[in-house]
Parts: sequence; C-alpha cells; structure tokens
Amino acid sequence: MILLKNLKKNYGKNNFKAVDIKSLYIKKAQIVSLIGPSGCGKTTTLKIINNLIQADEGFVEINGEKNTESDPVLWRRKIGYVIQKIGLFPHLTILQNISILSYVLKRNKKFIQERSYELMELVGLNPKDYKNRYPLELSGGQQQKIGLARALMENPPLLLMDEAFRSLDPLTSRSMRKEFLKLNQKLKKTIVLVTHDIQEAFEMGDLVVLMQKGRIVQKGTREDFKKNPKNLFVENFLNKKN
Repeated sequence: MILLKNLKKNYGKNNFKAVDIKSLYIKKAQIVSLIGPSGCGKTTTLKIINNLIQADEGFVEINGEKNTESDPVLWRRKIGYVIQKIGLFPHLTILQNISILSYVLKRNKKFIQERSYELMELVGLNPKDYKNRYPLELSGGQQQKIGLARALMENPPLLLMDEAFRSLDPLTSRSMRKEFLKLNQKLKKTIVLVTHDIQEAFEMGDLVVLMQKGRIVQKGTREDFKKNPKNLFVENFLNKKN
C-alpha cells in the first residue's frame, strides 16, 4: 500500500538529519503510530508523505505511484490530513468546512450535500442540528470530529493524523480515540498517526514505529516492545513514558 524508501531530509549548515529512513512498508487498512522524542522526525516524515516537504533523497510510494513522479497538489488531494489544531475556517459553517475540497474540485451539489450529511452522521453529529453552525459554537471534541469528516470527504485511501487528539482534555481524548477506532472498523482506512503519547500509540497502532534522530529505532507491536526492546534508548523511552 505505502512504501517509504531511502528517505533523507537534512536542514541547516550542519546538515542536521531530520529524517533518515531506509525502508518502511505500511499495509492496506493498517494503522501505524509514529512516536519518539521531540525533534526525532515524526512530523517531518508525515509532511514528506503528504508532499508538503520535499525529501532530499528517496521517495514515497502509494499504490504503486511515487510522489517524485506526481504533481504535489494532486498528490495531496488523495490524502486526508488531520492536525492537532484542526484548522477549521471560523467564517465558514460546519457544512462548508467539511465540503470545501469538493467545492474546489467542482463536484455537483447533490454529491456534496449527500456526502457531507453522510459524514456528519458517521462522526455522530446530526446534520440538521450542526450543518449551519460555526466552529466556535462547537466543543473541542466536536471540532475534531468535523476535522475528521473534512479529511474523509473525498474518500482518500490514506489518512494522516498529526497529534490529532493532543489539544483535547484527557477524558475527551480517550473517548475520541475509542470512537475513532470503532469508526475505522467500518472505514478500514490506512492511517499514519503521529503522537507523543505512548499509550495512544499502542492503543491505536497495529504497528508502532519508534524514531530517534530521524531514524527508525524499532517497530512492532506492544508485545514486541515489551518483550524485546532493541536497545537502551528503547528501554529508557518506554520506562520514562510509563
């Protein structure tokens, strides 16, 4: 489904290695959690996948198509992107926020309305009650649901989530994660999730990828990390987070 191959991204005069990934393969409908200390390259990796940042070397391949051989704008339109601060437009209604990409792509009005209503119901918000409201009239959890619905509007094969639940209070965050996992049992989306929360990483990820200084230190399931930590860094990271 998705392949990251020989990805390298350096910054500054000293060629700081932000990303140095030899290979990462992500299966269809798999949820992958990227975790590691601040500055380890998680978000940069996500932005390279989304073609928001160009890698110095290597490529990302989705369903046989390479980002290096694709138009960046068209590439991004096939990927759903959910961020921590959600990024809803305050001057647009909830319905307009969800459907904005479809308007840009000039979809017909019937499709836009039906798809928007379908997604609002999917994330648990009644269209009649919420379609004409504005983002500031919603709670943080409700705004996050709208951000998710917007990312799903064009039914992308891949969903990227960058600290999507971090701005929520702990109780709302846990509730949203449970709702999201239940929802994805229906959607079966391939997801790459960036998080600082080790519990969230293990709870949501079929595969957890721990990064350090731009590189993948270890990848596997909760049990893999628990029983066979690769080195002292992995042990210390898990102990500190626990």
